Amino acid sequence: MLDDVAVGDHALEAPILAADRHRADVELLEALGGVKDGVLLANALRPAGHHVTAFWAMVAPFDSLRSLRSPEPTGAKRRRWEPTAWEPRWGEQDSNLRRQSQRVYSPSPLTTRTSPRGAAADPRRSGILAAPEAQDGPRARGYPLAAAPVLSMSDTAALPTPVDVQASPPARALGLSRVGVTGVEKVIRIGRGDGERLLSARLECVVDLGAAQKGAHMSRFEEVVNEAIGEVVLGEGTFRAEALAARIARLVRERQDAHRAEVTIEARYPEYRPAPVSGIATQEIYTLVGSAVASASGVRRLIGVAAQGMTACPCAQGLLAERSRDRLEDDGFSPEEVDRILERVPVATHNQRGVGTLQVGCPEDSTETVDAEALLAIVEDAMSSEIYELMKRGDEAAVVEKAHRRPRFVEDCVREMIAGAVAAFPALDDDAFISAHQRNLETIHQHDVVAERSGRLGELRRELLSGEATSRHATLRGWLDGE
Repeated sequence: MLDDVAVGDHALEAPILAADRHRADVELLEALGGVKDGVLLANALRPAGHHVTAFWAMVAPFDSLRSLRSPEPTGAKRRRWEPTAWEPRWGEQDSNLRRQSQRVYSPSPLTTRTSPRGAAADPRRSGILAAPEAQDGPRARGYPLAAAPVLSMSDTAALPTPVDVQASPPARALGLSRVGVTGVEKVIRIGRGDGERLLSARLECVVDLGAAQKGAHMSRFEEVVNEAIGEVVLGEGTFRAEALAARIARLVRERQDAHRAEVTIEARYPEYRPAPVSGIATQEIYTLVGSAVASASGVRRLIGVAAQGMTACPCAQGLLAERSRDRLEDDGFSPEEVDRILERVPVATHNQRGVGTLQVGCPEDSTETVDAEALLAIVEDAMSSEIYELMKRGDEAAVVEKAHRRPRFVEDCVREMIAGAVAAFPALDDDAFISAHQRNLETIHQHDVVAERSGRLGELRRELLSGEATSRHATLRGWLDGE
């Protein structure tokens, strides 16, 4: 069928329309068995739109469509079609067909186009079938050739309107909390101080889904992300991670016609830090997190960082200190001398590599900004010691000694992060949100240990000042939902 596409009311309509949308060449070389109804020919490449010309035609049943059928066995003979007594031979139709096609539009694309093999298109091999006009009774065969009026495919009545399956009601009327896409990988440009940098990021975009809607339009998520990312990467302006998440959340909520939209961006980024003793520059990789929730009341945004460090166990260190004390006293050292020794010599303990995550959220009406660099310093200082990818011997000794002089449980790390964030951002409103999470990878156990605390800034401030625990802690999910 070359660049022309057949459209009609038979079984071939769907695949041929699909080929037309992709501008694919479909060539009918043999008849399709059992399909006797007619089709309409449409020029797929007309720039002004599709124009369809209908013809009366007497054609044999189709046997196969080369682009859709299975390959024939090796050595199989192709069946040759022979007209019946009441069907005129192609030679008798050819001149009539050419006259009719030229009478509708000239030059006819069927007689001027070139097939993929370089041969001129032959109407007999181009699948020219006509849809007969409405008749009383079943469709008849053997009508003389006659040109039908030219139809425009821009007329919506000519083709069925696509069904929006996602907007249809589901089999069970039940709303869903989160529907969307995750693991979307993009390159984003983030403003950092006086400059900017390109980061590889992973995004998650979700919306709530009502009970009357079968599904979300997943392609719209990608469209919105591409639009926002394109502006950020290619445009002149720069965005903070949480600001970019807020922009995408607004667009997603609008395009999906959702009550609530949530976007999370996670990007790995490098920072160069000097080793503690040698001062050698080492590249450390951190995680930057930006989240936003758009709803009818506005947009809540959240910025966070994740960093690794080292912790030393206070429990094991205390046990070893008692053993060391007993041995020293047995060797004749006085209690005062033992205290001096244990103060001067760090006591051994087992260590963990820890991962701390600190997030600060700003409500809809907040104009304050939270610097990721400040959050990063709080997270690293909350653990026993920072760690470095590249160190000399003096650096190793300094890191290990620092960690053993500041032993901390996983719970201590969370408390230090919360206290550090409260002190670092006094201008934030009491409705702001803080979440701290610590995970330590155990060395003498097969399990890991975790600790977490979250809450509104006002309740955290009051608890730190009074020492009285609050009965209920605000959660990240609850705060994002405006609870």
